Amino acid sequence: MNLKSIFKGVTSTLIAGVIVGTCTIPAFAESTTSVSSKNYAVTSSGEFKALDKEVSEGSVDQSSWSREFELDENDGAQVNFWISNNGSNDIKISIDGKVSRTIAPGKQGNISTEVKNGWFGWTYNYTFTASPSAQGGSVKMKYRIAQRNN
Repeated sequence: MNLKSIFKGVTSTLIAGVIVGTCTIPAFAESTTSVSSKNYAVTSSGEFKALDKEVSEGSVDQSSWSREFELDENDGAQVNFWISNNGSNDIKISIDGKVSRTIAPGKQGNISTEVKNGWFGWTYNYTFTASPSAQGGSVKMKYRIAQRNN
């Protein structure tokens, strides 16, 4: 037996071991699903449920308020605009000037609208506004804007 035949035998054995090992490992690997707990909750039946996607939240104390956000329907088919009116004036809230509602002082309420993408998945900007119903009033509120699927 010469050195060349020993080398061929060892090389063949190593290659066969790598092939068998590569095929065997996936068969014994445990299947796992990695999901960020920030975006999902687990129901009692063990299913993952998407939570609201937080768009913005905060407190406002000024003459009027308006913010624009780019929304993607893949993050949720509905967007919800909730406020708690902490001031002494009625506050009119709206989304893109299409959906609106007036919230009385000391009360809270919300409005929602559908989020749609355009051609080729293009996203749109949505404008959220809050203004006092009476001239000279102010907007004093806590707000939260979130997307979700129904």
